[in-house]
Amino acid sequence: MKPYNIAVIAGDGIGPEVINEGINVLNTISTINPESEKVLTST
Repeated sequence: MKPYNIAVIAGDGIGPEVINEGINVLNTISTINPESEKVLTST
């Protein structure tokens, strides 16, 4: 599987609650598909 880097940046009306739910979606995908690998960092 081709690796992708996904930046999660709040802004333009996207608040922390939306960012957190997006990260939850990525975490769920990584548990459903064991071939996917995630590395999430926040600042």
